[in-house]
Amino acid sequence: MTSSKVVGLIWSPTDNDGGTPVIDYTIYYTTQDSFTFAVFIEGVTELAYTSVMPLITGTTYKFMVQARNTVGLGAYSSPVEVLLA
Repeated sequence: MTSSKVVGLIWSPTDNDGGTPVIDYTIYYTTQDSFTFAVFIEGVTELAYTSVMPLITGTTYKFMVQARNTVGLGAYSSPVEVLLA
């Protein structure tokens, strides 16, 4: 789900968890004009997140997800682009 200032993200669990369950996920974001990702939200325990954040309509954002378990941090997901209409 995406609309003005609302972003809904859904992802699948990782296939490579090192044999330990995932504790939580961190979502990162950047704008189309930047190559540096920043933390959007940490501690997400579900496989989906809907946020009403101060995002700018008409801007393209890129999001990626990273899992965490007792072994450490997993690989970043592939970035996905979202244009806020």
